[in-house]
Amino acid sequence: MKKILIVEDHSNTLLIMKAILETKFPGWCIKTATTGSEGILIINQFTPDLILLDRNLPDISGDTICQYIRSKKYPDDPYICMITAAYSSESKIEGYVLGVDEYICKPIDYKELPFRLNAVIQRSNRRKKQSEPSAVPIQTQFLELMSNGQGILKNEQNLEIKKIHFTECEQKILEILIESSGLFVSRERIAHELWNVVHSLDVVSTNIYRIKKKLSPMQSIIKSRRGLGYCFDTALVN
Repeated sequence: MKKILIVEDHSNTLLIMKAILETKFPGWCIKTATTGSEGILIINQFTPDLILLDRNLPDISGDTICQYIRSKKYPDDPYICMITAAYSSESKIEGYVLGVDEYICKPIDYKELPFRLNAVIQRSNRRKKQSEPSAVPIQTQFLELMSNGQGILKNEQNLEIKKIHFTECEQKILEILIESSGLFVSRERIAHELWNVVHSLDVVSTNIYRIKKKLSPMQSIIKSRRGLGYCFDTALVN
């Protein structure tokens, strides 16, 4: 049974979405919240598979809640659909960086909604299958990277230093850099592969900064060079 949480402060929108989901998916367990604080409480108790999260809540923003969710180490990372009236690519990319998986733009197309959510659940199921222990991790000299965003950092003696959790965006950037190990990859190429755009380069830089911070004390495996981009090179570790 799938567990769904709707966090939406507009009562009419909340009731309509809940009624649609209960009608189309009678086997799903659906809970609702009208504030961010209530939503966080339910998330920790209910551990939903899918969260429909309004971006503009009265007490805590959807962005802050998304950051909170991604900072926690839930056994099964929930799929987050952000409900927003912001249509710009910049606004959406900001959300993707925070860990948003899908956007539902207002005004909501209620006829389309159940089909989109069913597709989201299917993608979530595929992602969970890929993240099972049988999935083959990416092995490098100092970093072992699993498909679910979990990583193990090792030292020169191949001893574990620490376990790391990367966001989906950070995971994809690392995969791009590791695939081109030893070569510099431009910010433009990374942005294009992630979002099919060549702007929002500061977003790429911010994620690289976060990745290197998480890789400490072995952060020098990622090298930055102005005008060239970034390089994943284990030979750089002293």
